[in-house]
Amino acid sequence: LAMLVSALAFPLAWGALHLLTASGLVGLQAHAAALAVSGVPLIVMAVPLGLMGAVLSAWLIASGRHVLTLLEALPPLVMMMLVFASSGLVLFWGTATGIAVQLLTMAYVLHITQGLPKPRLTLDCGEWTAFRRSALTLLAGQMLFALTPLVDPFFAARLGEGQIATLSYANRLVLGLLSLVGLGLQRAGLPLLVHVMATTPEQARRIVLRWSAAAALAGLLIGLVIAVSADPLVALIFERGQFTAQSREQVAELLRYGMLQVPLFLVGLVIVTALASERAIGFLALVTGVGLLTKVACSALLVPVLGVPGLLLATALMYAATALTAWFALVRRLRGVAVDRLTQA
Repeated sequence: LAMLVSALAFPLAWGALHLLTASGLVGLQAHAAALAVSGVPLIVMAVPLGLMGAVLSAWLIASGRHVLTLLEALPPLVMMMLVFASSGLVLFWGTATGIAVQLLTMAYVLHITQGLPKPRLTLDCGEWTAFRRSALTLLAGQMLFALTPLVDPFFAARLGEGQIATLSYANRLVLGLLSLVGLGLQRAGLPLLVHVMATTPEQARRIVLRWSAAAALAGLLIGLVIAVSADPLVALIFERGQFTAQSREQVAELLRYGMLQVPLFLVGLVIVTALASERAIGFLALVTGVGLLTKVACSALLVPVLGVPGLLLATALMYAATALTAWFALVRRLRGVAVDRLTQA
């Protein structure tokens, strides 16, 4: 089914990306728009490859293959090698190439461990009933989540030339840090939280609160360290070629604003992981929707006043809103579990 969806998604993604880049809806300058249009055919393969990669990664997780954590580093590693070895539109076709290498490697690992079945299109599998209950809700939540990264370019493109590039440099560092810390926390925390949720609801709530406080403290410490060392860090990673000292100062300032996101992101991640361990799929979709609405609303309010830093503050407020929404959802979920246990007793 994933192969069929991937085949259908390819032309749809091609058309949607071409429409966004060629129509001027994104607000790009003429040269940037032309470059984006020429890159669409090169990068669009990332869509079907990414869909198939999601299925294989789910198989690896289900089979307990922790090698997936290493394989997730393949796309950026391939991209880094290609950037050093080539030029031109390497960022476009290099993205798809990195995902393809990761996909083939995952398929090979599953093949040698006899974990990759032959494709068989059927609706006879007994798990389809449970899958159908949650698939549409999960899909809606994922669609809302996928729209969130599009908010920043829409606002930044209207702030003048170079603002998207400056924001992109800062976001690479911020999102890279959040991904690194968040992945470790989620991979380690999900099995533990699944066990915790089997305890009494009151005890589970206290444990999640303690974990959230610990995550917030860790996020504050990480954010402070990065904020203090922002200038030398940006210079070490980016300052070469056309990236000047003035560019470094602009990116470092945005990086400091971005560090406000770290503690809020980690707190929200703990609570959302607890919700996921309870399979509260409807609540997860609600959390994602609240996050997207908060991001758009805060961006519209803060960008006219603060400029590009307003986008990073809006993201921090988005994480705060999702953490708060997830907490109330978790409390309600645990109350329902308590009522069910009393009824059964």
